[in-house]
Amino acid sequence: MDKPSHYATSMIDPTLLARVVKGDQQAFSQLYDHSSTLLFTLAVRILGNREEAAELLQDVYLEIWRKVSRYDVGRGTPIAWLVTLTKSRAIDRLRARASRGYRSTNPLEAGTAAQMADPGPSPLET
Repeated sequence: MDKPSHYATSMIDPTLLARVVKGDQQAFSQLYDHSSTLLFTLAVRILGNREEAAELLQDVYLEIWRKVSRYDVGRGTPIAWLVTLTKSRAIDRLRARASRGYRSTNPLEAGTAAQMADPGPSPLET
């Protein structure tokens, strides 16, 4: 019986990252297999767009491959590092999107402040 994905991600061994540092492509593939579902789900939740999340994940794994030597085992678990990196890059994209005046055509993303606002009087009106 397969273990749940959260089990797999929590069990990423720091030695796997050490192998990736040495350029071990098989270790990198294993790292991807263990973490990609979690990281993709996180990216979708932050960005609200599956296509953009998939693109972000490609960038994140490329950055992991290039900068894996920066991982410090004393600062946290491998999965914590991967989640932090993914979250940071997703937030960077949100900021870039906001600075470009991004408007979504996706109805799930297109909520406006007026639609979400409480119809009652504002705190300033009471």
